[in-house]
Amino acid sequence: RDGESPFSVKRLREEGFLPQALLDALVMLGWRSQASPPIGLDSLLRSFSIERLGRSSPVLTMEHLLSVNKAWIMGMDTRELAAALDIDSLRISPERLEEILEVVKENCSTLRELEDWARAVEGGPSNIEFGAGEKGLLSLVLEEWREHSSSLSHLRGLIKEKGLKAREVMPLVRMALVGYRHGPPLDRILGLISSSEALARLEKAVISP
Repeated sequence: RDGESPFSVKRLREEGFLPQALLDALVMLGWRSQASPPIGLDSLLRSFSIERLGRSSPVLTMEHLLSVNKAWIMGMDTRELAAALDIDSLRISPERLEEILEVVKENCSTLRELEDWARAVEGGPSNIEFGAGEKGLLSLVLEEWREHSSSLSHLRGLIKEKGLKAREVMPLVRMALVGYRHGPPLDRILGLISSSEALARLEKAVISP
C-alpha cells in the first residue's frame, strides 16, 4: 500500500468505493491485460491466465483506485448507481436522483461525492463566502436574469456586453448555484434547477455576509 492511504475495507466502503472497482484495481496491479475498467468478475474469469501474472511488486495507490472507481461510476446505469447511494439520507425521489446523477456523475470519483453533488443540486450551497468583486459580478448576473430569464444565452450576452471573461464568470455562477467552482457545464446545471430557484440562490450569494 502507498503510505497512510485509508485502504481498510471498512474505510473504503465508507468513502464510497464500489466492491467491483476494488476488485478491478487489485487485479490490474498484478496482471498484464489489455482490458481497462470497468472489467468485472465475469470478464476477469474468462480472460485470466497464469502467464499474464506480473513479477514486480505492485503498489496500490489512492490515485489508481479513484480512477478505477470513477470508470465504474461512469459505466453504470443511473438507476443502478442511484440504488448504490444512501437514498434515505438524501431525501430525494429515485426519479429526481437519477436525473441529477446523469448530469453530475462524470465529475465524481466516489459514491460520497455523488451524494454531495445531489445535495448541492437539490438544496443549494451552504457556507460559501464571496468577495466584494465576486458579489458585484453576481449582482450583474442577477439583474440580467431578473429582467430576462436564467438562461445560459442571456448570461453569455451579458458577458459580451460588459466585456467580462467567461472563465471568471461561469465558475462563479456555478458556485452560487451549487457550491462548486468546477463541475458540469452550466447549461446542464440550469436544466436541473428552476428559474425561480436559480434567482433565489443568486440573491442569497449576493446578500451573504
